[in-house]
Amino acid sequence: MGILTDVLVASPSEAEAICKGLRHSENWPCWQVKGFDNLVFSDLVRALGAEADAESLAGDDRLIYGGEGGPWVFHLPEVIPESLSTLEDDELPGLAERWLQGEEAGYELGERWLQEEKSPGYEEGLVESVALALKDLRELSKQALAANKSLLLWICL
Repeated sequence: MGILTDVLVASPSEAEAICKGLRHSENWPCWQVKGFDNLVFSDLVRALGAEADAESLAGDDRLIYGGEGGPWVFHLPEVIPESLSTLEDDELPGLAERWLQGEEAGYELGERWLQEEKSPGYEEGLVESVALALKDLRELSKQALAANKSLLLWICL
């Protein structure tokens, strides 16, 4: 069973509407991917140096909408848009490497997201792919800050 993930530029008050609709990209700026759950994002927050925010995201503290069977919406910590929006392209691979050091991110992104055989050059390719994902998230972060909105994480099984 795969995890569907959208990261959206929205206000927390829109979480219920986000859960009730499936065409997020028609209503909110959004980045769609599979397998990036709140635990994977908590590893990103940890890589950005915000341990307390990482712990709250790994638990239910940042869950703002959703029931037992999902879908769920989490309010991503502000450190993500604030930090990502200021990073230059040459800083993204270093952040990608730190993100991949996380237990969940290392497995989910390396083993499941790319689903590639570990051949020569695998690690470099993985860092490059994650850096490209960070580039997408950086652009979404800039949109969120410009609109004075948050980044919300929608997850559905």
